[in-house]
Amino acid sequence: MRWFLSYDPRPALEKVLCPVLALGGSKDVQVPASRNLADIRAALHDNPDVTTIEIPGLNHLLQTAPTGNVSEYSAIEETVSPIALKTVGDWIVDQTKRARGRPKLG
Repeated sequence: MRWFLSYDPRPALEKVLCPVLALGGSKDVQVPASRNLADIRAALHDNPDVTTIEIPGLNHLLQTAPTGNVSEYSAIEETVSPIALKTVGDWIVDQTKRARGRPKLG
């Protein structure tokens, strides 16, 4: 746990140049989405293809949650919110369409 609390992901994120999708739930009490997504976007400042989305009503595990409290995790039957899954799927489709227009590497 100490490692997680002391780890700074910014140096690693600054090197990422591939398309990035970062999601956060508005009811995440472990990692507040608005702050975390802003920090991710800032760390990826040199990356031209970054999408950050805060999804209303989801907790840290991207589940639909009454309050977002950690004690709810085991009581929620939903593995991942359908809204989160659709968001990821739509992003992948969009990236695939964009990639068709990009020159091939190598």
